[in-house]
Amino acid sequence: MPNRRREDRKAVLFRTSLVFGGIGVDCDVLDIGSGGVRVAASLQAASQTSVTLAIDQLGDFQARIAWNRGGEIGLKFDEPPERINQALEVIALYGTS
Repeated sequence: MPNRRREDRKAVLFRTSLVFGGIGVDCDVLDIGSGGVRVAASLQAASQTSVTLAIDQLGDFQARIAWNRGGEIGLKFDEPPERINQALEVIALYGTS
């Protein structure tokens, strides 16, 4: 499948959670960029569903499900790019723990 992303993604691996319908689901972040994130999680939800990505030390980030298949979910951030870029700088420098 061709890469249709507008922004580059950084390969990472850390544990966090998705909040969907008031329920937290553990997930692993596989890559992240200013436009979105790819996570590994078992969550059955339709495209365009709103979720919250809760990252320890960095806070909650609003997103929408772009795709969901094979245990991986693509999320598109609904946050100002500046906020995401600040979080990416922290992740690059210090990680998430």
